[in-house]
Order: sequence, then structure tokens, then C-alpha cells
Amino acid sequence: MPADRMTENLTAIGSEAGWVVNADPAAVSTARRRALAAVESWGTNVPTHVADTIRGVVSELVTNAVIHAGKAGPITLVVWRTPRGNLAVVVRDGSPEPPVLGDAYDNGQHGHGLALVAVETIAWGSRPEAGGKAVFATIALPGATTHRTAGMPAERTRNSRPTRTEPHDSALSPACP
Repeated sequence: MPADRMTENLTAIGSEAGWVVNADPAAVSTARRRALAAVESWGTNVPTHVADTIRGVVSELVTNAVIHAGKAGPITLVVWRTPRGNLAVVVRDGSPEPPVLGDAYDNGQHGHGLALVAVETIAWGSRPEAGGKAVFATIALPGATTHRTAGMPAERTRNSRPTRTEPHDSALSPACP
């Protein structure tokens, strides 16, 4: 299968879509395009700055899975509109190693992506799962209700892990494969 193609073996129902992503860096651009196209297909008016956030977050999470999990199992990308109208993005991979938030002010070439995810999202985090981990992020969409209050730094919410008992945007919904 060409590296720029993703297998469409997950279902697209209503405001949810998902794909299996090839463990190849060339598949990242396809993941970005498909995630944004899915959100737009739900009738969401996506301003340029929100589209840039969606592309950036999907790129970072999928790239990390490709680089760090590689051949350690399948990589899946699932996006859906949460009950509060935000966008949940979940990338699952076969590596049990959690993502590491790098120092945004470090002069190194790597490790800055998750710092951007932390700033650009309402919440992000990861959890171990059988056979690997899930890394999630919640992106504010136009007209959605968010939990972050104005001025609250992303660092305060980056380790939040929604649970089934929380009625808000569960980025690790049991409906997600």
C-alpha cells in the first residue's frame, strides 16, 4: 500500500470518523487532510485558525506515533464531535511509552510539538491501554462549550484525563474503537 494512503476500515458515523494510519511519515499529511475533511463534512464552519490547530494537533500526535511506536502495532486516528461540541482527537499506537512533553524553550530539534499541543488545545493527555496507549487532545470548535477559562494556562489542563463519570468532553469515549 502506498505510504500516502490510510486504510479506511474504521467507521464514519454521524460526527465520528477513524482510520488506520500506516507507520510511515508520509501518511501524516493524509491523516491531517482526512481529519479536517471529516470535521468539515459534519457541517462545521471551520475558521482558518481552527483548521490550522486541527492540522497541527493531528500532525503532532500521528507523527509521534509513527516515530516512537513505528512497527509496534497498528496506529489508529479517531476524531469526533464531543457532547459539548468540541473536537476530540485520539491516536492509539502499540507502544506502552507515554508521550513526553518537551521544554518549549529548549534549543533542541525535537520535543517541541507536544508543547504546542498543550497550548493549542483545551486538554490533552494519554493513558495506557492493552497493547499500547491512547493519546488524546480536545480542540475547541466554533460555538462549543469549553472547560478552560480565559487566561488559564494549558499546563494546568494538559494532564487532565476525562473519566466516564465526568459529563464533559470525554476524549477517550467508550464509543471510540
